[in-house]
Amino acid sequence: MKGEKKIIIDGHEWDLKVTRNMSFWHQWISSYGHYHHMKDFGVNSSMIQLAITFNGTQTHVFTYEPNYSEYNQAFLQAVSNKRKFLNLKKKYHQYAKSLINSLAKCNQQLNIKNWRRFVKEYTRYCPGLYITVSVGRIVGKLLAYKLKEIGMPPAEIPATIAIISYPKEHTPLFLSQLDLLKIGVRIQKEKISRPQQGKLLIIWHKKYRHIPINFCDEPWTMADARAQLKAVMAKNCAAEILSLEQEHKAKLKNARAKLQEISNQEINLLAYTIAVGTIINEFRKGIFSKISLGYRDIFRRVAKKAGSNNWRDCFYLRAEEMEKIIGGDRIDITELVSQRKIVACIATSKGKMEFLNKNDTKKLISYIDSILGKVKEKIEATDIIKGFGASKGIVKGMVKIILGVKDFNKLQPGDILVTTMTSVDFVPVMKRAAAFITNEGGITSHASIVAREMNKPCIIGTKIATKIFKDGDLVEVDANKGIVKKLSK
Repeated sequence: MKGEKKIIIDGHEWDLKVTRNMSFWHQWISSYGHYHHMKDFGVNSSMIQLAITFNGTQTHVFTYEPNYSEYNQAFLQAVSNKRKFLNLKKKYHQYAKSLINSLAKCNQQLNIKNWRRFVKEYTRYCPGLYITVSVGRIVGKLLAYKLKEIGMPPAEIPATIAIISYPKEHTPLFLSQLDLLKIGVRIQKEKISRPQQGKLLIIWHKKYRHIPINFCDEPWTMADARAQLKAVMAKNCAAEILSLEQEHKAKLKNARAKLQEISNQEINLLAYTIAVGTIINEFRKGIFSKISLGYRDIFRRVAKKAGSNNWRDCFYLRAEEMEKIIGGDRIDITELVSQRKIVACIATSKGKMEFLNKNDTKKLISYIDSILGKVKEKIEATDIIKGFGASKGIVKGMVKIILGVKDFNKLQPGDILVTTMTSVDFVPVMKRAAAFITNEGGITSHASIVAREMNKPCIIGTKIATKIFKDGDLVEVDANKGIVKKLSK
């Protein structure tokens, strides 16, 4: 693809796969887990990752060939039939329960034994991160190939995948809004008192406040809850619920009809895998969000032991360094935070975690700056980029590069949101955007799911959108074909 480059480190060509708000603390554990614990989920392969983290929480994860292809084959084997896939789903729930229990014990009594158990359970759960990513990316590509193989015109494939892979269950974010609407119905129809409204909102907040956290972000506050309730109260809540329910039933009916029309057992299985995988992905996100909320008191206590009043300083530590602090050792946390403002690590071919040297870290910094369009460089001129149309539609609008919360204010209604990937904290700005374009993602990604829920055009997996486009560019987004075209003003 034009404008796309790989980076050579340790004799391998590395390909950027994931950009997330994930801490260095998490990524060190996660890379180790992806190497050693894929088999716990039934994927008989190790994944070797290289990662760089900026300011404790902005992480970019890379993989290389042939290891990535070996992982892909093992993953596809692990989801090759319904029985295997449902067993994988079962593991997500089983390991989540163990992880939550281990964190609860750690919160009750913080000692080395309980901390080690929590870290062990956290490490085991981490491979579930990329497995759900693979459902959207690898299975999505395979499904597109199979649809093309049976003679479906390429222009129809993205919309068809969105139709046939529509999940029966709702996402947690959707359910949170549905429950708010139900509170709205009680207010509008039953005229419940303000104290009753407050009690219902407290229950709602307790149930859903973790949703926007992911790994490093903040939970919804009661002020956020009140603002969301105020927004839904501007609607006829009962009518809105009915409309959403009817739309959901219609989409399920369309999925069944389209699958019957295609009448292909292999395509049926792939569509089922994506639909169920979408819900597993959202479940996995919810678990990590709850865990991130749950360990914050532990991090506060560890930071305090090390002389810091900022629990987020623990994001710069390794789990074993936190264990030493728990055990009473003196560690200069301020010095480590200073040293690790930018830090890169790699899982070696033997599964050992190591820090990357300064020269290779500099290479990664330059590469990331290039991908995010932060440095001027000569790139092959192109007015068109391609990705995968995750939600159909054609719109024109002004590009706004949105890399985080700090950029939200610059996006105006009708603008085209261009980013590396989206997460729950992007939802308010996604409501204003006319369409979404991402560097990363598969059919189960956050941007894909939200786009389909909002009925907005979305193109994912362009790899270079943030590099090619700049604020103010006028573009046409054709999500039916997966094409973004720069237009003359």
